[in-house]
Amino acid sequence: MRFFSFFVGIGSIITLIYVFFFPPKSMLSDKFGVPHFTPEVIHPETGSTLTVSELIRHFKGQ
Repeated sequence: MRFFSFFVGIGSIITLIYVFFFPPKSMLSDKFGVPHFTPEVIHPETGSTLTVSELIRHFKGQ
C-alpha cells in the first residue's frame, strides 16, 4: 500500500508540473478566444467598464 501511495503521489506531482509548463489551450483563453487576464474596456458613453467577453457577446447578439 505504501508503494501504491508513493507512485500515485509522484504521478500527481508530475502531472501538475506538466500542466504548469505545457498548459492546454483551454486554460489560456475563454470560448471566444479572449485571454483570461485581458483588461476591461471602457464604455464610451457611460464610462463604466466591460469585459471583452461581454463586448463580444453584445456584437454577436448573444
